[in-house]
Amino acid sequence: MAILTDNTIKAKHFQNKFETNEWLPSMENIPGPRYLALVESLQSDILDGILPQSYRLPTHRSLAKRIGLTVGTVSRAYMEAEKRGLTYAEVGRGTFVKAQAKVNEADPAHIKSFQAGRIIDLAILRANEAIYQNIVKTGLQQLANEPKLSKYTSYLKREGFLEHRQAACIWINTYANTCADPSNIIYTAGAQHGISASIAALSNPGDLILCEEICYTGIKGVATQLHRRRLMGVPIDEDGIIPEQLRLICQNNIVKILVCCPNHQNPTTAILSLERRLAIVEIAREFDIKIIEDDVFNYLKSGISSFIDLAPERTIYVTGMSKSLFMGIRLGMVYTKSHLLDPISTTVRTSLWTPSPLIAQLFSMWIENGEAFLMADAQALEAQTRQQIAHEILADAHLSKNKQSPHLWLNLPQEWETQAFVNAARRSNVNIVAGDLFMMTRSKIKSSAVRLSLLGPDTHNELKQGLNVIKTLLDNPDHNQQFTII
Repeated sequence: MAILTDNTIKAKHFQNKFETNEWLPSMENIPGPRYLALVESLQSDILDGILPQSYRLPTHRSLAKRIGLTVGTVSRAYMEAEKRGLTYAEVGRGTFVKAQAKVNEADPAHIKSFQAGRIIDLAILRANEAIYQNIVKTGLQQLANEPKLSKYTSYLKREGFLEHRQAACIWINTYANTCADPSNIIYTAGAQHGISASIAALSNPGDLILCEEICYTGIKGVATQLHRRRLMGVPIDEDGIIPEQLRLICQNNIVKILVCCPNHQNPTTAILSLERRLAIVEIAREFDIKIIEDDVFNYLKSGISSFIDLAPERTIYVTGMSKSLFMGIRLGMVYTKSHLLDPISTTVRTSLWTPSPLIAQLFSMWIENGEAFLMADAQALEAQTRQQIAHEILADAHLSKNKQSPHLWLNLPQEWETQAFVNAARRSNVNIVAGDLFMMTRSKIKSSAVRLSLLGPDTHNELKQGLNVIKTLLDNPDHNQQFTII
């Protein structure tokens, strides 16, 4: 295969440069903690024959400086690599590749994906590029020809432009099943920025923040690292947060905020029923808890009343455009009552001054001409189509029951350990995300699932190819042994 020939050439290059420590990892397409991404890149280069046996790796400090990580992160990665039997260390000499890997070329999943010659991305949760590409190009050209362009290139007043807030109001009212008021809406630099600003404005360091037990990874960084809040996961099932478990936590703790994704939850795809939403609202009122409603998948139209509609006095509704339109737009919205919005607005002003008025104008143009809704509806339809493809290929797998989400939550058979499955998929050029990364209490819970993003691949054929690799691995747990370290 051509790729093996290329790798052989690369390996010879490294052998000739043995003493120069030139190896640099390729980590940009590997999700998750950076130390694990570094280990995965190292393992991949060893398995592909790029790094020969006894090759001396760069020093911890040298590699850290070259790839922009801390020395501690690189040291942790080297320790993990040694645990996996990939490397060995000699005091005073350095760290060396322990052995070269042998590829089982009879493995159909391996052959099929490597012949494709590219990474199939089922890891990053994003809108499908083919849907929005031409509209974005046209929109940017129209924005460049805007007669009053200078209006959107200067600093804004605190509240921004009324026409932009009116556009946001139309979007929220269309998809959130509520009746928003433009005066109670502000823009942010994406939904995560909106959540971050809300947590910072409405709680204090040390306060307890709740979220789903299996939850979007960004919440951990925002709550614990950025704002020094305590974070606790609420037990969930396939239908989302279990109200009885939420009540139990509130009875034993002083809770400040609940962050909840009620529609097409990331990563499990769960949709909270109206009954559960009402029960959660009752608990929030009883224990005086604010609710941050993370509704980035609102364009999928669950049809169930939002928390902002059920409990407007304590709900902060947050949404964004990266999942429904395209990643690069980085535009979010916060909608809530004025007594909650004022401190959030101040925090946004402090952290960012103002989101880009140019991007807000682009979005407003799309609201006015209807193209924002065309893109969002096309993404929703494409998600359903790709769900059908996934359920046909993975018919015997334990999949999440929601067939409208742009992602899948795949429960693995007991023969597969989660990280081993992720590693095996990546060796076949398919990137997926281990369920452990979404666990809020990882010391207590071990995931036996992975998340698959369905909209990432450009075409249906590419998606099918990636899913067929997943199916091959599910059907053949012995693929865990397809590479032998000698």
